[in-house]
Amino acid sequence: MTKYWTDFTRNPFMWITGEPEIGDDTWIGPFTVIDGAAGVTIGDHCSISAGAHIYSHQMTSPGRETGEFERSSVKIGNHVYYRCKRGYQSRMYY
Repeated sequence: MTKYWTDFTRNPFMWITGEPEIGDDTWIGPFTVIDGAAGVTIGDHCSISAGAHIYSHQMTSPGRETGEFERSSVKIGNHVYYRCKRGYQSRMYY
């Protein structure tokens, strides 16, 4: 498991916050957002498609109105294909 956020040689067109742990042989596409502020772990041999967004906080009301978002860690297992479909709808396949 590597701390991918320090290695921008694979893809300089992604936005990563926090310190997510990214597994070996995992590909992250361009224009991807990974909010690792509350902890994100992505397993080995995964593919995160271009434009995918992974958040460790809620994106719905009442958080938008109050500015207080509920945070929780995100764990994605091994051999997962995570893709974007129709704009911002993300899908996860095992």
